[in-house]
Amino acid sequence: MSNRLISINGASLFKVILVTLLHVVLGTGAILAQDIESDQFYTVVAKSGLNVRAEKSLESKKVGGLPFQAEVEVIPGAGNEEEISIDGRPGKWVKVRYRNIQGYVFSGYLKRGKLYIPSGEINNGYRILNLGTRCTAINYDPALIWYTFRIVSGESGCEAELKRSNLTIDYDVDESTFADGMHYQAAGEFVSVMDSVNKGGIVAIGVPAEIENPSGELLDCSDFTGKGLGGVGKFIYPYENYLYYEKGHQRFYLCARELASIEYSTSIKKEYLLINAMHDPHVGDEEEMKRKNIGAKLHWKNLISYQYGNHQGPRLIWKGDVNNDGFPDCIFYTPNMSESCGGSSWFSLLVSKKNTRGEFYLEAVAEEEFESCHGC
Repeated sequence: MSNRLISINGASLFKVILVTLLHVVLGTGAILAQDIESDQFYTVVAKSGLNVRAEKSLESKKVGGLPFQAEVEVIPGAGNEEEISIDGRPGKWVKVRYRNIQGYVFSGYLKRGKLYIPSGEINNGYRILNLGTRCTAINYDPALIWYTFRIVSGESGCEAELKRSNLTIDYDVDESTFADGMHYQAAGEFVSVMDSVNKGGIVAIGVPAEIENPSGELLDCSDFTGKGLGGVGKFIYPYENYLYYEKGHQRFYLCARELASIEYSTSIKKEYLLINAMHDPHVGDEEEMKRKNIGAKLHWKNLISYQYGNHQGPRLIWKGDVNNDGFPDCIFYTPNMSESCGGSSWFSLLVSKKNTRGEFYLEAVAEEEFESCHGC
């Protein structure tokens, strides 16, 4: 089983440690109304669709219509370079081709690329999606069954709750509701993804079948700040064997191991962490444990960065049985650790599978980068 790595934060790198994890990846594709490019396809984000006109004017004759989610080709050199505003939304007139229709549409309701991130080797059959307002593409598949994860008050102070979602996706976000630092490029770049029923939802997961027991376990909320995922989760420290699952004499660990170290600076130390899964069929037999080390099947960039001492690494935040096989699946979260502008936080959904020996292992089946919209 191959271990492929995923890099999360590659900004100013001072000290590097390679060790072992489970992770997240997502591409971007926001609307840039003032920067429409030719020879690219765009997706219609207006829920009511768009009118196609013969000329660059609202008074021009309609020659067709584009439905919501229609993917259109922008024809080079035929648009209007002057930016205008329609209903308070900036954009320009561009000429598009859609099936047998050609004409002009307003670019303020076009999004570069696909409306949703397409499935691939990962995010195929499962998805994970951070809720809130964003300037990045959406890791969403409407064919899946969606559950919203949130933290609620309970007997122990806070508990995890996983309930069926009622997601709403809104491209008409009022940019004026953001602080000045949130202004990214232009109106129309933002999209809001919310659960209209489960208020306070943090992240949603999409699964192929209903989850029989969606309760699960919230990992360590003793330092919970009461907002988002602040203070929630189990950090997997280097050289620690974390007992993830135990049944009879079978134990399953998550463990971090240092592989290499390069010193770039003595003032600021940053490390990279990798997390592997490990079976221990004979309790206390360390050599047997090492021989049966089973690495999780990870995406091609699974390199997770963190700083020693501030608990800002990949955190195991929830365990539960997503695929109804009796073995716990999990969600990992890595906070934004950028020291300057921008930066990203990351989510990974890991689901249990069996190898040829009938042993369980964890595979990262869905992952998402949630990119900050803050400018400099």
